Amino acid sequence: MPLAVAVQSLVATASSGNQYDVVVLSHGVDGSVRDEIVSLAAGHGNITIRFVDVTSRLEHLAGAMYLGPDQAFSAACYGRFLIPEVFANYAKVVYLDCDLILKADVAVLYATDLGDKLLAAATDVTIAILRKQYPDTFGDYIASKLGMRRPERYFNSGVMVCNVAKMRASGFQHQCVERLLQVKEPTFYDQCILNSLIDGDHVTLSLDWNLTVNALVHDKRHGLCPPGQMSQALVAAYERPKIIHYAGPDKPWSVGGWKNELSHQWWVLAAMTPCVDRLLERLETDIRAVEADRARVISHSTKISLLGIPIIKLRRKEASTAYYLFSVIKIAAIKHKRCNSNSSECARSRDPEGG
Repeated sequence: MPLAVAVQSLVATASSGNQYDVVVLSHGVDGSVRDEIVSLAAGHGNITIRFVDVTSRLEHLAGAMYLGPDQAFSAACYGRFLIPEVFANYAKVVYLDCDLILKADVAVLYATDLGDKLLAAATDVTIAILRKQYPDTFGDYIASKLGMRRPERYFNSGVMVCNVAKMRASGFQHQCVERLLQVKEPTFYDQCILNSLIDGDHVTLSLDWNLTVNALVHDKRHGLCPPGQMSQALVAAYERPKIIHYAGPDKPWSVGGWKNELSHQWWVLAAMTPCVDRLLERLETDIRAVEADRARVISHSTKISLLGIPIIKLRRKEASTAYYLFSVIKIAAIKHKRCNSNSSECARSRDPEGG
């Protein structure tokens, strides 16, 4: 379902003068979900959306994959290794994770001049913070285990412009697998392998093309600031992001992330997709479970004081569904309210135009 929001953001920012071939590397995606995603391009003759199932290709990598100490991580992350194979007929592609939204036309990113480099990517601010905070452990891991001579150029692999022609010519996929077998247990899985292999020899994108929310959380919640001028670059990217990347465990659709200040923009786009009901219902269920456990409880008084700001309104056959976002400075709660379309209470929740 997060994929639908990412695709919706691409459609919303696309230019009518460009052609967009959106290819989803899928791994066990339900057919009804695929149909929902494809429907987002309806009415846009310059946008095509198709799915390529990479399950069998990933199975060939299974012997080399590291999926965490409890094997809980998804094998799908290693799909980046398959880029030269899947896109053999392309010279260049933009790779995007699905936990992000576009605020600018991806065609501008595609136009990045790669020269003779394998890829372009933005510096990973969270990794820079970890290296600064834990030089003897994490810093040593980057330098020693990954063998990076320029650890300050460690990039985030969630947004990449890829030189597919050069990747194929250099045997990129084979090199990735070989490096994975050498490193064995990379902390950040395929991302560490890509960085170990490329070792900083890439085109650096500005942070506004990959504003990672977990870096902001580290900065604001824990007081851990990125080193040097990177802190200023992060602030500039925050003010005018081109891509907001909800990296880390606290996603907008999760209990841990829906209150983050940048999550509101994700939910506005989610409201334009067919899956918004399911997303909000799942979030509400999760919030109730947390409240039942007395964890991250939102007080009754806070709920009452913040009532009354409808942001998303959907009409059904027999009923009207209203979703409320309560906020003073940050999101404090989401209230999911159902009512009959002919009730006076429901009428009060409608907007002045009756939408």
